[in-house]
Amino acid sequence: MKILKGMLAGVLLLAGNGVASAPWTVKIKSEDKVYTFGGPLLEKEKTLVGYWSGTNTDKAGQFKWEILRRANHTYTLDMTWIEEGERRKFFGHGLWQVKGGKYRFADLTDSEMEQDEAWPIDVKHRISAEDLWVVEEDVKFAGPDKLVTVSEGEEEGEMITNTEVRVKQFQRLFMRRFNQPNGKREELILDQIRRASIDDFADLPGYFTGLLTDEEKKLVGRWKGSNNDPDDPGEWEMIRRPDHTGTIVFISGEDDEGELKAAHGFWKVRAGRFIFCDLTEGDKILPWDEIFLGDETVVQIAEDKIITQWFDSERRVLGGLFPMRVRNTELPVDEFKFPAMKPYSKEDPFDAAAFLKRIQAAKRKREPRVVEESATNP
Repeated sequence: MKILKGMLAGVLLLAGNGVASAPWTVKIKSEDKVYTFGGPLLEKEKTLVGYWSGTNTDKAGQFKWEILRRANHTYTLDMTWIEEGERRKFFGHGLWQVKGGKYRFADLTDSEMEQDEAWPIDVKHRISAEDLWVVEEDVKFAGPDKLVTVSEGEEEGEMITNTEVRVKQFQRLFMRRFNQPNGKREELILDQIRRASIDDFADLPGYFTGLLTDEEKKLVGRWKGSNNDPDDPGEWEMIRRPDHTGTIVFISGEDDEGELKAAHGFWKVRAGRFIFCDLTEGDKILPWDEIFLGDETVVQIAEDKIITQWFDSERRVLGGLFPMRVRNTELPVDEFKFPAMKPYSKEDPFDAAAFLKRIQAAKRKREPRVVEESATNP
């Protein structure tokens, strides 16, 4: 039991600062059912946190895997199997839980998935919400060092027994990196999973809201900024609030500052990344395909200056060897100059409660899903 407690403590560290103390939840729809993952770690789930290696009784598939289950109900999985005589491989991240005698899990990212450039949430390897699948297995035994579950096989009446044993270290190439705790890496993985779970406007507030970190407290207030982009120089004025909402006016090129409208959205800082998403133009909520949730690398955060940067891979420098680096610099101000921001100079008329209510009620336009029929179908 001492070994288990020690490993659990290590995985709690892996989960990142504040992860265990601020549980989050996400709803996933699978086969017309809605599952809620996340929340506080249950007592019966604590023994499943840590490093595990597994196999099952599917002789044809020869499934083998290593999995890291974290205390924040996320996991990282590396699995291999045989299909049609060929060796297949999966590496990705997802969510897990134990409820009602069932062990449930859902992959949210797949390393083989290409990034959907049309999707407004900047996240790699995302599995689309329409393709998510929650797997349910009956728990037969769950101890400190062994987990046994049973699931249905592909053949009618076939039952597969899945057995996992606790390991001290991972052996697989992609999993070895997790043998040593790395808080920043874990924060980035959690952020990737949380971004992958965003499917509509209502999912956005929960991604951003939470207690301010000490670093974020320095960003709260009124700021003016500019960039060094040679092709698209810009300036902006912005107010950031303690509830992670923000209001901004950005001007570039030949924009008439008198005609510009303030945009409202969210912001936060995690794992050295400044993350942002504007959701309105004036009072109008932007269409889903016109928003963008992205991030920039933090260079400096101080009481009197903020510097972030991003790289444009489509614009190259030094003979095409490197992507162009664009830096953004912000300085604090007492009041704003842009007409649309002047109301926020002394007072702050922004109604956060009304804004959140509108965002949570908004729905993105969904295209009808096309189901491909086989050639044998009439």
